[in-house]
Amino acid sequence: MVWRCSAGMAALVIGIAALCAPVGAEECSPLFSLQDADRLNPPHFDGHQVAVPKLGRPAAARIDGNKQAKLYRSVLKEGATKGPNFAGRYTIVGWGCGSSCLQFAIVDARTGEVFFPAGIHNIATDHVQAVDGEETEYTGLRFRLDSDLLITLGAINEDERQEGWSFFKWTGGKLDLIRFIPRPGQECELHR
Repeated sequence: MVWRCSAGMAALVIGIAALCAPVGAEECSPLFSLQDADRLNPPHFDGHQVAVPKLGRPAAARIDGNKQAKLYRSVLKEGATKGPNFAGRYTIVGWGCGSSCLQFAIVDARTGEVFFPAGIHNIATDHVQAVDGEETEYTGLRFRLDSDLLITLGAINEDERQEGWSFFKWTGGKLDLIRFIPRPGQECELHR
């Protein structure tokens, strides 16, 4: 089959395509990484260092008496056996909750107590990308054993208004928000 179109029809198609193209697309990249936040002077792990105590075998995740932990008992028990990976003596354990979605809990490797961060049910990571050479176990989380800083990348609770970088300080029982930086390019998408 051969398609023929007039010069007027071609101009119309090109005009429609131009209207649909994002304005300043190079400034409105839908993907972002932790590295993108560096120019915005975010909190850094080195500014939130903690001591890393010597622990023997990590405590088993305490599931009894915690309704939420019972729902995820298998992944919590398995994750807790890996030992601390955050804030000296804690283990962040994460699991998927659908496509580009992450849920997590924090397990005390000394006592086995399981914490579910208040106000964070999940993190949507649709627009998050890893940086070459960056090692991360969970797409939407960045953390270190020797720091009490936890960084989320994505939309907390799948709320687009909360999509970006959230910097939290772990206080041994809860996460305190230090700073939130919206995802770059969000304002472009809202005005399309």
